[in-house]
Amino acid sequence: MASAKDFYPLTKGLVLLYKLKDAEGEGQVKFEVLSIEKIGGVIKAKCQRTITRPESEGSQFKYTVTKDPAKGWVSTSCWGKEFPLPPVLGKKWNRYPDGFSVDALDATAKVPAGEFKNCLRVLRLIAGGDGGGEERYFAPGVGLVYIFSNDEAEPYEMSLLKLP
Repeated sequence: MASAKDFYPLTKGLVLLYKLKDAEGEGQVKFEVLSIEKIGGVIKAKCQRTITRPESEGSQFKYTVTKDPAKGWVSTSCWGKEFPLPPVLGKKWNRYPDGFSVDALDATAKVPAGEFKNCLRVLRLIAGGDGGGEERYFAPGVGLVYIFSNDEAEPYEMSLLKLP
């Protein structure tokens, strides 16, 4: 596990398993860190997300997560800026057409893996709020533990099943 202030720990071989509920039904999402590259203070992790459902073969998506303290962000190659480093309450940013903000640094998330306190909660206003919203909870030393999205087009919920 990472330090208590690390809301997105990245270590080679890390695997997190989530329960997924969306318009297609239920399934599981597996997040894996395949490799790590460190250059100066920047960490780049090659990651893979695999979605499986009871009656399908599943789908895989590979992407990069970058933690760059000098630029002040954790970002992904698929979503862009995830949250600022260090997280600052009230910090806002945009990724067109959506708006994001650090809503809490002391949120609590209850998921199958347990209760996580002092979580970073990031809010997403989809299409500026016209398309719904999303809450993401990142637990210190664990990473993403819960997402609730009431996206009008594709609502979903994802919760951590167990700790590694």
